[in-house]
Amino acid sequence: MYKRQNKVSIISGAWNSAVTYPSTQVAERYQVPYVVPVSVADKITERGFKYTFRIAAKDSWWAEDQFKFIEEQKKLTKTELKTMAFVYENGDWGTGMAKQWDILAKKYGYQVVLNEAYPSTASDLTPVAMKVKTKKPDVILLTSNAADAILLTNTMATMKVKAKAVIGTGGGHADPSFRKNTGKNCEYMFDVGQFRTENKDDLLAQIYRMAERQHTVVKHLMTSRPWDFFMHVDMGVDRMHHGFWKFFDATHPKHEPGNPYENAIRDYYVHLDAQIGERLALLDEETAVLVVSDHGAKPMVGGICFNEWLKQEGYLVLEHQPAGIVPLEKCEVDWSRTQAWGSGGYYARLFLNVKGLSLIHI
Repeated sequence: MYKRQNKVSIISGAWNSAVTYPSTQVAERYQVPYVVPVSVADKITERGFKYTFRIAAKDSWWAEDQFKFIEEQKKLTKTELKTMAFVYENGDWGTGMAKQWDILAKKYGYQVVLNEAYPSTASDLTPVAMKVKTKKPDVILLTSNAADAILLTNTMATMKVKAKAVIGTGGGHADPSFRKNTGKNCEYMFDVGQFRTENKDDLLAQIYRMAERQHTVVKHLMTSRPWDFFMHVDMGVDRMHHGFWKFFDATHPKHEPGNPYENAIRDYYVHLDAQIGERLALLDEETAVLVVSDHGAKPMVGGICFNEWLKQEGYLVLEHQPAGIVPLEKCEVDWSRTQAWGSGGYYARLFLNVKGLSLIHI
């Protein structure tokens, strides 16, 4: 139907596994390549289809990585973990994850004290949080969409639900709104929420809070665990550069002299230097110390309209000229005559339309 009526060359989607599963079957029937970038149900790619391609992790991979992480942390921190609670939304995604968790819990020798599904549209998750609190699991595994992830996290915090580890499964726990709406109930930060936000006061607070928490953990591990190699990545420097460079660099096209964040980057470097000094004081003279940066920063002055240049040179061919400036993903590309295109990344990643390698080729 897709191929005959609309001349569709490739399909990508969907968010929901319950939609992707039957639609890939239709695409297979009409021999239309179907790329699955999000849906995680294992069964989508277990039917021997030739035209279905998965580019994202599936349930079993997610779950296996979670359990490997738990085992690694258990050994690293010498913490005893015996019991688990599974709490998840009752759609294909949540039930699929719970199935994999159950298999792995048996494999790794954990006792499952709670296996609880709930509707992601629920407006009150107090009964679920109460069940978790009553069972007192060592580990809580969660699969939630954005709204229910926020609601459940805040409800468990209000009810003082305690566990040695609480682990989310992407989705709602990776959504920027999760950090914003749970605040201190997100106990540990690997990174800030949105470093490109215009709320600079909040960004500064997030970066400093992250730095302090990670510094505390680093010192604890340095002094309480045997080690011969120790490495810590301070993400705050990168986030400060992205968020505050125009306020610091007088050569930046958008720099405003006398702005309130003019010394924000320098002040963070001073703060970080003090933290490094505390760590150095814990080391002996035999320890080699390397302070390394993986990249620099500078203002961007001008740019190249990458796809426009490819189009002018004849490498990229469109069915219709767009009315204004639009992403390539919103254009109708003539793939039969296109040799190269740019997409993704900060500004341009070059893709070549190579027969035998590309899903769509000349």
